[in-house]
Amino acid sequence: MKKERKKKTHSAFGRHKLLLFMIMAATALEISVSLWAIHMVQTQTAQSASVMVQNRMEQVENNFFLLNQHLKQTLVTQGQDMVLSQAQSEDSLARIQARQTLLDSMFYLSGNSGNEYSLFYYFSDSREFLTAVHSRYIAYSQREELENAIIRLLDSGYHPSSVSDQWTLLPAGDTYYAVRLYQYHDVWNGSCIPAEALIKPLLDIYPESISFPVLFTENGTLAAGTENLSRENLPPQKALAGSGPFWYKGKRWLAVDSSVSDTGFQLKLFIKDYGQFEKAVLFQTGVLVVIVVLLSTVILTMSYTQKKILKPLSQFTERLKRYDPDKPVLLEMSSELEELSTASRQFNNLTKEINRLRINAYENELERQKIQMDYMQMQIKPHFFLNSLNLIHSMACHGNCQDVVRLSEVTASYLRYIFQSDVSFVKLSQELDHLRDYLSIMEIRYPEHFRYEIFAEDEALCQAVPPLLLQTFVENSVKYGITSDKKMEISISALIEFTETSAQEEMLTVFITDNGPGYPEDCLRIWNQGKDLERNGSSHIGIANASKRLKLFYHGNAVMKLYNSPLGGAVTELHLPCKEDKNEYTAG
Repeated sequence: MKKERKKKTHSAFGRHKLLLFMIMAATALEISVSLWAIHMVQTQTAQSASVMVQNRMEQVENNFFLLNQHLKQTLVTQGQDMVLSQAQSEDSLARIQARQTLLDSMFYLSGNSGNEYSLFYYFSDSREFLTAVHSRYIAYSQREELENAIIRLLDSGYHPSSVSDQWTLLPAGDTYYAVRLYQYHDVWNGSCIPAEALIKPLLDIYPESISFPVLFTENGTLAAGTENLSRENLPPQKALAGSGPFWYKGKRWLAVDSSVSDTGFQLKLFIKDYGQFEKAVLFQTGVLVVIVVLLSTVILTMSYTQKKILKPLSQFTERLKRYDPDKPVLLEMSSELEELSTASRQFNNLTKEINRLRINAYENELERQKIQMDYMQMQIKPHFFLNSLNLIHSMACHGNCQDVVRLSEVTASYLRYIFQSDVSFVKLSQELDHLRDYLSIMEIRYPEHFRYEIFAEDEALCQAVPPLLLQTFVENSVKYGITSDKKMEISISALIEFTETSAQEEMLTVFITDNGPGYPEDCLRIWNQGKDLERNGSSHIGIANASKRLKLFYHGNAVMKLYNSPLGGAVTELHLPCKEDKNEYTAG
């Protein structure tokens, strides 16, 4: 007999792994090429901008170098030729001739350096400026303020370096000026140019709409380009710290620093909306990825649905029509779909679980009915009713009609609540009214030895609780607390709060306290160990039954604490999940 060959099963995606791998590889290659292109364009753009900035700033540096050399050479030459001393002579003719010679040297320097610089001599003894060459960037109204700023600089102890080409950025009013000074004895030779003029060579590198230059002092103070930063809402601190590509408020910027050596200031060029190319490439790549994902999804979905789902599901459905809880559904089914084979096994297991749950549910219902019946039977106490009737008879014999009427009404209300139809939950307000009837009977029976009080928040009164749950603990307090030499006091309070056992859920908290002897220590020790109190003859029946009812109706979410108060007496603390709709609970 030929042995039947078992057909191998596999996942619905098994035959499409190669296709998926090729699609993912192509997409990864596209993303890699896009990232490489973005990096190259960013690098080339930054290098191009840096080269152009350096070309412009080298021109400024050359002008500085030539002007510094001419200033030093002229100052030394005029000093050695006695022209500087004659320019301060008391002889008017000699002074005029000497000063004209100095002015001629200024015109000569101006022809070599351009008309951007102001050239001057300053005689410290007479505090007098001698100049005939003014920068075309310095207005006439600003000259006096600039001269006063230079005088304040010299009076502060300024000592120029003869070997450094560094210029000083000097504030005068609202404007910064680049100043270079040389001293020969008591005569100063210098030049100055507005800081705004230093950044003008960078304005024609890119259109003004996409770039702007700024200039900072050595200590990071903004000296030129304030209007540009204000227009673009770019803080000076962010501009000073910016280097290379950076983001600010959703905009991409490129900061190009000049590397001019020993000038005494820092110049930067900012290119805004930097990275448009990378946005276009990323958008294109994203569109391609979305298209590839959609195509792959459609192809796989169609193939998977047609070959691996529809046909096996048809077979699965046919066998479900002949469902027998006592037999496996797909015992004879042969399918290549691993998921459906697994579903078959799970369904068979589910059938067994359903049968088991049906048995458990039936047993739980019997247990619930038994617990309810035990509890209801426990509430029927013939001695209690007979004592109440005897008390009513005794009051009637003594003519206490009002007490007879009151006790009769309270007893009837108490019995009506006891014998009500079987319900799982009642409102807390109904349960507290029943406790008032019971405690009122006790108060009538022991007028001089009994007192009680009940307090409940309005929000707590509408919560649902199992009927006759609280009476167990109240009766326990009355049973062990009433004595002939001490007045019995019972307090019941109910409120809504968050408890440590349920930090994310409101709980109904009920406290029942008395001034009796308290719970026995052996009972508390068993309870604190997490064990339930066992029914022992006529002892612990009510508490053991109440614990079972809490587990039955709240599925382990309720908490019952028993302990003794440091001031004396027993304390029962219940934490019940808040549920306003009493029909929301089902036992089982």
